[in-house]
Amino acid sequence: MRLFAESWKRGLFGLLAMTLVTASVSAESPRRTTSTVKRTPAQRVAQESVLRSQPEPARREVQRAPEPIDPAYGDSSMDYLPYYDGPAMAGPCGPAGCGVMGMCTQHGIWVDLDYLLWARRGRYLPALVTTEPNGGVLPGATVVFGDNREGAEMRPGGRVRIGTWLDACGIMAVEGSFLALGDGRVSFNVDSSEMSTIARPFFNLTDNLAGGVVGQDALQVALAGTSTGSLSINSSSDVAAWDVIFRGLLHEAGHTRLDLLAGYQGARIDEDLVISSSTTLLANSNQIDVVDSFATDNVFHGGAIGFELVHTYNRWNLELLGKVGFGNMKQAVTIDGQQTVTVPPSSTTSSEGGLLAQPTNIGRYTRDEFAVNPEVGVTLNYQLTECINLTTGYSFLYWNKVLQPGDQLDPQLAVNPDQPPAPAVYQRPSFDFKDGSYYIHGLHFGVQFVW
Repeated sequence: MRLFAESWKRGLFGLLAMTLVTASVSAESPRRTTSTVKRTPAQRVAQESVLRSQPEPARREVQRAPEPIDPAYGDSSMDYLPYYDGPAMAGPCGPAGCGVMGMCTQHGIWVDLDYLLWARRGRYLPALVTTEPNGGVLPGATVVFGDNREGAEMRPGGRVRIGTWLDACGIMAVEGSFLALGDGRVSFNVDSSEMSTIARPFFNLTDNLAGGVVGQDALQVALAGTSTGSLSINSSSDVAAWDVIFRGLLHEAGHTRLDLLAGYQGARIDEDLVISSSTTLLANSNQIDVVDSFATDNVFHGGAIGFELVHTYNRWNLELLGKVGFGNMKQAVTIDGQQTVTVPPSSTTSSEGGLLAQPTNIGRYTRDEFAVNPEVGVTLNYQLTECINLTTGYSFLYWNKVLQPGDQLDPQLAVNPDQPPAPAVYQRPSFDFKDGSYYIHGLHFGVQFVW
């Protein structure tokens, strides 16, 4: 009996607990009502037709405020995306790696092709050709060629630049460039059919037998009634420059970016001066040919450091460049001269030395000098299409230690070729390095491809 009573009590207690839990759940849950009205199939079809015929409730449209338009970049609904070009960064990625446009889908390689219209520092040449009066002897003679700076006119050239970004959003890049200017050639030709007196002036150190020297004198290439002749002067100038530069972001503010540039740059400046004359004596038909040649070579290698500031506005980029190279300028001068006398019918004699090039200065001379090579430039870049940009601008390059051929002539212009002095008396013409400043500058027009 006691076991039955305890079992009964436990069962009653469990039933009471289940009732309380069920009541609690029912109070928290929505009640479901089930209709007890039975519908015929015809009634169910009619009710469903009525429900289908009722319109659905209208959807609520959410009105969003228009995004503000940045005046420097235009409406985002336009069919192009402005981009930072950097020197050549393409794609909708801004400076500082996504700082402006907020996107990083960018191209990684660029190629610039530029047409150059540049001038160079001309070559100063002393008075090399004279004519009457005074038989072509200075100071009374008329200077026909020289005593001036020649070859400073603008000449065409070309430049190519290739670069690539080293990271996803344009923080660092490497690029290389090469430029060359067209030959800055200077030519002068004259013969006795155009000018009866043609002379090459020089300072004659021959003893005048009066306790001094002859002084101002001239080699007469052609003289009316005595000789006929011709004279030609040719001078060339070749300039090339190249660099390999690493760039890294220094600072970004708005649509403006400042890059640090560091790397290597080099240059080569080669010039020459060749003077040739031919004289035929009327008395015996002997022919005298005289040639003088002066060539200078300058090769620069150095490290470079600088900055580039780029401002982006809509499809335009304005780039301001300033950098300077420090390094070695290897200088070389080559001097040569020859005189050939032809006696009819077939006798020919040649000897070393012309007029301005004599055994006392003929040879090749080299040395190394510390030099600087600054460069400044401004470039305007316009995005024509997503992958093609048009560029134009101005550049200026300078070197402070460059040899030019006209400066290597002895100021006293050698000796009388018909009566050279004894070596122990006058060692002239002599050679001494004479360098100076040199620059190239001008406009460039180009196209840039990015991909």
